[in-house]
Amino acid sequence: MEEEDKNKMETMTTNNNSNVSRLRNYSKTAYNVMKSRDWKGTLRGPQVFFGITETSSSDQVSSEAKHWNVPKGSEIGPRLTKNCGFFATNYALFSSALMVYEILSDWTIMLWIFGVFGIWTFVLRAAAAGSLFPLEVAGFMIEKRVLYLTMSLCTAIILAVYVGSTFLFVTGCTCVVSGIHSTFRNPLAYKSHDSLETESFTGSIETGGVEMSSAGDNI
Repeated sequence: MEEEDKNKMETMTTNNNSNVSRLRNYSKTAYNVMKSRDWKGTLRGPQVFFGITETSSSDQVSSEAKHWNVPKGSEIGPRLTKNCGFFATNYALFSSALMVYEILSDWTIMLWIFGVFGIWTFVLRAAAAGSLFPLEVAGFMIEKRVLYLTMSLCTAIILAVYVGSTFLFVTGCTCVVSGIHSTFRNPLAYKSHDSLETESFTGSIETGGVEMSSAGDNI
């Protein structure tokens, strides 16, 4: 019985370690993609983004394809992958603009953000200058680690309570807009044969350890 429990514990530990490694791998993948992408150079104009650009006569595939259509079931996954990679900068710009608008339209959110940022800046600069520690409050000595941990907890609570709903709203709107656009925007209608960008995007994902289907190139 003890041997069986021990084996179960070892299995659970192995699974947990595997999940942690997978999460780190995904995080590394996202970081590599964001770092390697030419955000300024991959911003698509309104004509390409909204599918109102005129196609050249030399591009027979593009000239025959509709800018918007309803994909077949087998086309949805590859189409989402291709469009999300091609229009990622536009989606990020939409999300940033909406977040800025939400913050500017609600002064309390702006005050909380600037307040938290100001406190952290003051504490970090004072600690670097050596004028903060040792810190004594009401006769108790507060260590640097305890102070930073407390500040981090308070910051998380403040952001979750006062900024969390705005963040969720912006994230939800971005997912809906990008999801609808990526689903119905036909990749064959725009010139997506810029191989350098496609290889950079795919290579960054493969470097992070996430395999990406190449079926998107055959949409």
